[in-house]
Amino acid sequence: MSTADKPVYLVVAMNVDDLDDFIQRYAVDVVGQLHRLGAELLAAGTPDALEGNPGWNRAVVIRFPSRQVADDWYRSAEYAPFKRLRLETLATDGMAMFIETFDPGALGQPAG
Repeated sequence: MSTADKPVYLVVAMNVDDLDDFIQRYAVDVVGQLHRLGAELLAAGTPDALEGNPGWNRAVVIRFPSRQVADDWYRSAEYAPFKRLRLETLATDGMAMFIETFDPGALGQPAG
């Protein structure tokens, strides 16, 4: 399986002032978008830091079928108004990053 065909994970952490507002104005529609793409919301909640002090009150992990699907969605016209709403109105002090699926072969281990 090439890197382009492997799942990729989007990890987002942020501060959300009003969780109910965030869910109604952002999450409900965005989760629908993700579902249509074959992406899966794996985790969402309050992070419990084991090391460091992230200072965020909300974290999300989403698995996309591929990096191409993830990139296309993140830059899409469909997602753009929701991204703007999240970044400019609903959340602060956030970060988002893609993480590739771990390849056990990188450590000389056989694949699962």
